[in-house]
Amino acid sequence: ELNTKLLFPVGGLVIGDSAGKGLFHNKPAFLGTTISAAQKHGIRHDILSSQELRKRFPQFNVAPNASAYFEYEAGYLNPEECIRTQLQGAQKHGATIKTNQRVSGIRQTPLGTIEVITDDGTYSAEQIVVTAGPWTQKLFPDTFPTLRVTRQTLHWFPTGQHHALFSPERCPVFIWSF
Repeated sequence: ELNTKLLFPVGGLVIGDSAGKGLFHNKPAFLGTTISAAQKHGIRHDILSSQELRKRFPQFNVAPNASAYFEYEAGYLNPEECIRTQLQGAQKHGATIKTNQRVSGIRQTPLGTIEVITDDGTYSAEQIVVTAGPWTQKLFPDTFPTLRVTRQTLHWFPTGQHHALFSPERCPVFIWSF
């Protein structure tokens, strides 16, 4: 609707031990589970041996016992542009955007509207969108009693003289389980 490119379908790799050893995201057999889900849901993919992976994507220097799942339609989103576009679209359709206000409570009134209590005042609306991240459980303790927010560690590495191998045209998004 707003003519903004958000999705970049560069493909996606999940790289792991071909024997399925080790944990990833605290789950055993992450690679195998990914493959099973793709097969079950008809997702177009390839299974690559370590040799096939090194030939197709030489930027990944994998161990001989590695294998990988490659998904053709996977890719990445530009998160900042997604947020900006969502806000523009919401405003275009009549939403009022309130930012940088500390929310101390959210409650439904007897009339069915929703009140949002902030440091800057109380707002009332028929519908709201809450993007509270790790504070969701504090705002809704009865709704999300088992919500557990975990830290996701990212690693950035220099590409040096091999920068072209990591360009979006040559490098898929990837998860590499060690």
